[in-house]
Amino acid sequence: MINTVEIVENAIELKYVSMKDCETKIPMLSEIIFLDINRKTLIKEGITVIPLVDIDSGEYRRKPAQSS
Repeated sequence: MINTVEIVENAIELKYVSMKDCETKIPMLSEIIFLDINRKTLIKEGITVIPLVDIDSGEYRRKPAQSS
């Protein structure tokens, strides 16, 4: 079973690869110290999660297509 982090990684990799293929400008990354955790949806429940994932676009392109 694919876990949540893998789903997020796949979504980000797909977006990144698609933007590169379309020659769309890739936005600059935000530095974690500048993220305002008080603006996140879960703050009202006392929980803030900032997931950190890495992507490897070369590896993503080599993966076989997965059907659902």
